[in-house]
Amino acid sequence: MLDCAFLLANRPEFDTDLPSAVRMMTSVPARVCGLDDRGEVLPGLRADLIRVHLADNIPVIRSVWRQGLLVN
Repeated sequence: MLDCAFLLANRPEFDTDLPSAVRMMTSVPARVCGLDDRGEVLPGLRADLIRVHLADNIPVIRSVWRQGLLVN
């Protein structure tokens, strides 16, 4: 899904910026799966986040936070 967000944001025909693409790739699957406590960065929701670095246009996960705590 991470790759899809970057691909979607880099295609001019979709007219989507990276934050919007990431939002689609996180909020929609969470909602479909009934995970109402995640999928967006909002007060009261789980703070599951990743920090990403692009290496040759490939997203590489650099850090992970689970429920607001750094795990790596």
